[in-house]
Amino acid sequence: MERVFGSINTLFAQHVAGYTGRHLGERGRRVEDEGCWTLAQLQELLDEWVVVGWQERRHSELRYPLMPRLALSPNEMWAALVGMCGHVPVPLAAADGIELLPAKRLTIGVDGIRFNHRTYGSRDLNPYRGRRSSAADGRWEVHYNPYEPAQCWVRLPEGWAQADWIHRTLVSSPFTDATWRDIRSVVERRGTRALTMKKPSPVPWMNCCGAPRWEQAQPGSGLSQRRPVRARP
Repeated sequence: MERVFGSINTLFAQHVAGYTGRHLGERGRRVEDEGCWTLAQLQELLDEWVVVGWQERRHSELRYPLMPRLALSPNEMWAALVGMCGHVPVPLAAADGIELLPAKRLTIGVDGIRFNHRTYGSRDLNPYRGRRSSAADGRWEVHYNPYEPAQCWVRLPEGWAQADWIHRTLVSSPFTDATWRDIRSVVERRGTRALTMKKPSPVPWMNCCGAPRWEQAQPGSGLSQRRPVRARP
């Protein structure tokens, strides 16, 4: 294991901008002025290096049975054995697709999950509202699809739970997270909003149709011309 970390350090890490070395003798000049990477970006760089860098290096222990004198790289050995034995493609299950989506560490509040100025909720979250997870940071693992932000998925002790955006019924046209951010930037430049929304109910999906109703604001209330209220049972 120490040899693996040493190889990563000498073959990958020392070539990354912002590398500080293990001690002052290995640190370059004015390293603090170099561009730095986020952890997610470093993970992507490391994953790419493992595939196109490390696994392209030939190892004396990897020998093709029909050519024992030729040392192969892990990628070459994999290609040779797949060509000889074939492979069975295994389709992804629904849980596998969720695992591949981007993830964030978020809390589950009384109102639900607050993410990118949207609130998500479902009955499956009720036992965990206001509770900390067993992780060190107390947050929950939430996966989301930036091309379909009307729902997200939370990893609970019993498995994945889908949580829907509580105002999804108010939007009839498809939209992405990029569309959402663009609309928010337009609204922020105007400095006002056409509609002011009250704090959502802790369980809005239990109201009629799961969406708020709209009523006229009273003059002098400080609100815009129309404001939402919870639907009465």
